[in-house]
Amino acid sequence: MALSEFEKRELDRISSRLELDDPKLALLLGSDAFTAPGRRHLRSGAAAILAGLLILVTGQLLQVPLLGIIGFGIMCAAGYWTSRNIRWVSRRPGHRKDHEERNAEQ
Repeated sequence: MALSEFEKRELDRISSRLELDDPKLALLLGSDAFTAPGRRHLRSGAAAILAGLLILVTGQLLQVPLLGIIGFGIMCAAGYWTSRNIRWVSRRPGHRKDHEERNAEQ
């Protein structure tokens, strides 16, 4: 469903106010925050974590400690793999410079 001109103007106005009021949140929720490759990466990571959990539970039910350890390892590796590409607001370009300027003022 297409937006009317009024709705587009209102969204632009809200977006510009958000950028002025809370630039960190605006950067986090930017236009590329939820791109298709990012969502795909997150889904596959969540699926791998779930698979590790199922292996861990199966190892517990069958009373095979090695299987539980392997499942836990898969969960940890999948969690790391999933979270390593998350863009945090503090990693934006120029962040170090802003931080150093604030420290110099104090």
